[in-house]
Amino acid sequence: MLTIRKIEPRDRDIYMVMVQDFYHSPAVLAPVPLSHMEAGFEEFCSDSPFTDAFMFEYEGEIIGFGALAYNYSQEAGGRVVWIEEIYLRPEHRGRGFGTEFIHFVLDTIPAKRYRL
Repeated sequence: MLTIRKIEPRDRDIYMVMVQDFYHSPAVLAPVPLSHMEAGFEEFCSDSPFTDAFMFEYEGEIIGFGALAYNYSQEAGGRVVWIEEIYLRPEHRGRGFGTEFIHFVLDTIPAKRYRL
């Protein structure tokens, strides 16, 4: 069973390995400086009202992460949740874990609109 939990300062090393893999993949059009990834981690671990990140654990192993951004839309009449990133280690892809994260977001984070 997949466990989804908020990112914590203790996750820094594994997060940095995974986020660098993500940003060096075909999912990304242009290089992203390491300093942006480091700043992102710090933001995720703060009490920021603008973002959250979650770690995915399976059988005691961290296998990925998901990152969200929040804003308000007058058109939608409320909060908007953007699913900014979903990363799974290659050996765990295609097993439905990304879909589980999307359902987790829809079921636990209230919003008027969701974007991927």
